[in-house]
Amino acid sequence: MSRVKYHRTYLKLHGQYEKYAYPIIKKALDEQIKPVIGWLNEDNFDALPAYLDYLLITVPIRDALAEIYPVIGKSAATFSYNYIQSQAEKKDLSFFSEEWVQMMIEYFNLYSGNKIAGITQTTVERIRQVLADSAEMNLSRREQAKYIEDTLRSPEFNRARALVIARTESTTAANYGINKGAEATDYEVEKIWIDTKDKRTRRAHLQAGQTEPIPMNQPFIVGGEEMLYPGVIGASAANVVNCRCVMGTVVLEDEYGLPILKQRVGNMAMISR
Repeated sequence: MSRVKYHRTYLKLHGQYEKYAYPIIKKALDEQIKPVIGWLNEDNFDALPAYLDYLLITVPIRDALAEIYPVIGKSAATFSYNYIQSQAEKKDLSFFSEEWVQMMIEYFNLYSGNKIAGITQTTVERIRQVLADSAEMNLSRREQAKYIEDTLRSPEFNRARALVIARTESTTAANYGINKGAEATDYEVEKIWIDTKDKRTRRAHLQAGQTEPIPMNQPFIVGGEEMLYPGVIGASAANVVNCRCVMGTVVLEDEYGLPILKQRVGNMAMISR
């Protein structure tokens, strides 16, 4: 499979991941602000900024992310594993599905706190902006409270944001899964950054896509930032939000052109955690 075909296959999968994740994220964002809507009335909306941190609930966001990460990660790991095995022209029916699911759960649990806090903080900022907008409209208190409530209840309020989160988190989960799928294969591989070559792609990502393969444990340098794979947790929003890039793999060959097998422990290929 060529790099172009690999990326096309991934983009098709990623589209499925987004379609799967979007309604889950959208529902979670809507659930998060329900206590705010229920508390709001014309007598107390002035106090809303002070109570936002207490009213916004984080459980729906955590539950949504915890639902999508194992599903997307397992699918992407299987894609990566099968691709590498086919590169080496060896069919192998061994799969690590349950192990990949557990890895995704562990990965999410390790980093979910910052993600949930970041999403919630953005919700707070968006509600504060609605309050500020309403204050500039020369409305009565009742009209102002109704404007705020109607805006928060509108399906449009979280629609575009849910899509961004679904796309971003799908990229993170998928590329982590691809990384784990590569680790589970029988062969030594290097990795490449594959960008989407269109006008929406960041210049730094286009440049990363032009570099040579590098060892799996070495980071890509993307706009001066170290990233183990596209969408990696901890990277800046400028390099992660709405990213459609994917980590590709290249099987290493020996001097005879044969794929290099990993060292083994017992009957299992060594898998780094």
